[in-house]
Formats: sequence, structure tokens, C-alpha cells
Amino acid sequence: MDIQQLKLSAELVRDLLKACDVRIGHSQALDLVAALPGLRNWPEVLAFPDRVSACTVDAFSVARLAGRLCDKYGVDLLSPEVLLRVLISDERLRSVGTRAPVDFSTYLTVQEVCSAPTALQAHQRFAENLDVLKDWQIIYADQQDVGTVKLLNLQLGNSGLAATVFRGRSLWIMDAPFVASGSSAKVDLRGGSALFVDSNAASYVRAMAYQAEPQDRVIQNARLMNKLGSRLQNLNFYLYLWEAQRHWSPKTRARCKESVAAIHALSASGSPLSLEWGNRYRCAFREQAENFAEGLISEFEQDLDAGLAQGIAQQVAMMEAILVRAQIIQLSSKKSPQHKLALLVAFMHEELSTMMLRELVVCGDLFSKSENSRMAQKLNSLQNHPNPEALLRNCAWDMFIPRALDMLAASRPAHTEQLDFYLAELLTFDGDVCDILRATQLRAIALHRPSMRPMPFYDNDVAEWLGNRVGDKRMAELDEFFQPSASKQRSERRSVKAVQDVLQEDWSHLLHLLKRAA
Repeated sequence: MDIQQLKLSAELVRDLLKACDVRIGHSQALDLVAALPGLRNWPEVLAFPDRVSACTVDAFSVARLAGRLCDKYGVDLLSPEVLLRVLISDERLRSVGTRAPVDFSTYLTVQEVCSAPTALQAHQRFAENLDVLKDWQIIYADQQDVGTVKLLNLQLGNSGLAATVFRGRSLWIMDAPFVASGSSAKVDLRGGSALFVDSNAASYVRAMAYQAEPQDRVIQNARLMNKLGSRLQNLNFYLYLWEAQRHWSPKTRARCKESVAAIHALSASGSPLSLEWGNRYRCAFREQAENFAEGLISEFEQDLDAGLAQGIAQQVAMMEAILVRAQIIQLSSKKSPQHKLALLVAFMHEELSTMMLRELVVCGDLFSKSENSRMAQKLNSLQNHPNPEALLRNCAWDMFIPRALDMLAASRPAHTEQLDFYLAELLTFDGDVCDILRATQLRAIALHRPSMRPMPFYDNDVAEWLGNRVGDKRMAELDEFFQPSASKQRSERRSVKAVQDVLQEDWSHLLHLLKRAA
């Protein structure tokens, strides 16, 4: 994106607000769209042109803009989806990287490739549809260790995991130039990856860095992390910061500064995570690492103020709304798990105006009281928890993490525009997150390159999974929710405010049910 395109975006947003009976001046509109590259106002846009040039209009940048519109003018009708549709309607902005709508026939072609049982068959199906798929990249996960990119999949004790959202052992990266070149041609792929840490993993690195005598559990998990070898030098703390910002305070900021400093020093040291490394950190590395962390945290806070916090909160609220309604269904009905799951599908379509398939799998375990899901066990005893609201909201965040990894597969870090693909990995010691990743592994992600929009495809066909769970009769009744017309209806009526209203009302209902059940 360049500054001229950002100005054009400001004109479009100004016209949108006018249609909502909100009239603003040109300079105010410029300050609003500064949220797209994560800046606070137009003077910052002019001061940081590199941030503008690195900006892509994707799910996160548009969510920042939607959050700023809501905060400043109380306009929640302009959801990210609406803003994206407006941006792509202007020919001058098509090259920015907005989310163009995908017609249903193209989606079916993409689905056919991504649901292929083997990488070879996926490649063949791609080759048969080169013209249709010229703007697409398929990241296909192979069960064999013969793909271009090797997958990280390392179990670390009972609750630790270093892995991706994909199944299998390796990845094939397919796009039109690669497939058209034929099987005998050699094509160089430039890939990037990052091993993101969550709050649990970050806390162990921080403890080893700042405590002379850390607890046995910290030392044990540090030893487990050392199994990653050189990958410890590829740790990324941004997902951890996204998690921490949910309860941002001076105390949280101070802990984040220490964690970022420790992770940065560990990545730069080339050393294993050990007591000896911790001693060297405190004696030699701490000051320099904390100076680095202070600058990074300050930039992160600017991103939060620019709308990042609002954008993340809106997405996590969707997970929370699904879990709260699932709990209401579970506590207020004695009918079968199949009936409850069908009710949740109808709720997603009719009230949330979205269909979130990974979350259906998670809630299916909740209704069936699966012993393989630690989250299901927690939520099925929610009435006995001293703070059910905090527990459920933490579970909502755990459900968001795999979705964030999907989206990060479509990201491109600043100044790395030449990458052919980007792979997001996760290091976690959260058992709930481990269970979700294991239960919802992906066979492929299809990336629409002009819009950088990722489409996940699960290893197990979700429609087949749902049909097996609810039965043929109920599936026939639910089938209309999975048709193109239903998808269009959901897109047209989707609203941030509607989700917030549903969530607020459902929380009141759920707390009442929990009080009765206690």
C-alpha cells in the first residue's frame, strides 16, 4: 500500500460514514485510515512511510479500522467484512491486497484440490484447473516425509507441544507457476517461518532468565524446550503479546518486558535454556535485552491504541459467544448430544451469522463429555469453578489460537515481501490448546494471493464429521445452512454489535443457570 491508496481509502470510509449519518472532515478521515497500517494519526503516516508500504489490507488491518470507527463514532454497522467489500469495489484499490469475494464455483475447485487424499492427486487436480487457480496457493500437508517443507510436530511432556495446525510430516507448496512447470522442473521456494510462544512457554523462559533458583517444574519444562535444538533461536513473542494484552496493566507490561527481553536474548545466544544461561543473562545480557524489549513494547502499545486490541477482542468475542451458548444448551437441555450440536449449528447461522467449523468440533466434545478433551472436562464442571467467567474466557482465547495460526499463514512480516510462503508454528504448554490442535488438524490451507485470505481445510471432512455426529435426519435439516445462499445471507447481515448483544444476553442467562446448578 502507498500513501495515495491510503488517501483513497479515507475518501471511501468518509462516504460510508456519511451513509450512516456521520459526517466528518477530510483530515478526520485521514486519521481514521491511519489504523490500517497500525498508526495513530495522519502525521504518523507521513513520518513512517515504511509502515505504510508494508501494510496489506487483511483481516487484522481492517479489524483495526473497524475498531477505531466503533470507538470514535460508535459505528458498529461497518464490520470488517463490509469495509473489505467497499475497498474491493474501487478499481484504484484492487492492488492493495483486499479480500475479494470468491465465487462458489471457484471455492468448489479449491475444495476439490485441498480434499485430495494425497499430495500427488492434489497436484494433478491443480494442474487440471490452472486457469481457475492462477491466483491461488495451496499449502498441502502430506502424511509422508517427502514434501518440500518438513513439519514440526514434537510432543513435550503431557501438556507441551511444538507443532503447526497441519497434520502429517511435510508440506507441499503448490501454485500455478510450480504446477505448470511440470514434475521434472526445479523451482526454488523462498519460505519463512516463526515459532510463536504462548504465555505458558514465555513464562518458563522468563523464570529461567530472572530467577536464580527456579521451581522444578520450570527446569523440567526448560529441558523439554531444549529438545527443539536450533529452533529455540527462532522464537517469536507476538502471539504471547496478543494474549497478554487482554489484561493490559503496568504489572502485565513489566512482565511482558521481561519475557520479551529473555526470549530475545535466548534467540540471539545460540545456547540451550539452562541455569547457566540464566546466570549469564542476569550478569551480561539483561540490560541490553531489556532496552530492546522496552522499544518493542512501546511500538506494540501504539498498535494496541491504533485498534489492534479492538480487532483481536472482536474475534475472540465470537469464540466466547459460541462457548457461552454451548454451555447454555448443555445446562438447559437433557436431550442428546446430537440434538445439542444441531442447536449450536442453527445458532451460528441465525444469530452469529457465521459458521465456525473448528469450534463445532470443540463443542462436539463438550456435548459428548469427551475424556480426550481437557477443555470439555473443565467446562462440564463450570458450575463448581470459583470464577466461571474467567475460566470460560480463557477457553475462548485457547480456541482463538489455532485460528490465529491459520491467519498468520497468510501474513508476510515487514520487509519480507519476496517470500513464497510463511509457516506459523506454536510452542505451548497449555493442554487445552494441545487438544484442540490435535483434534482439528488441517489437510491444507488455500491462500488467495490477491487478498491474502486463508481458507483452512480439515483433515477430516467437517460435513461428514457433522453428519456422523447428528445423524442423517438432522443433517438433512441443517443442509440449507451450508448452501451458497446461506453463506451470502450470513455475510450480508453480519454485525459486530449483533455478536456483542447476543453475548451480553447469553452471559446473563448462563450466570443464572450456573447459580441454580451450584
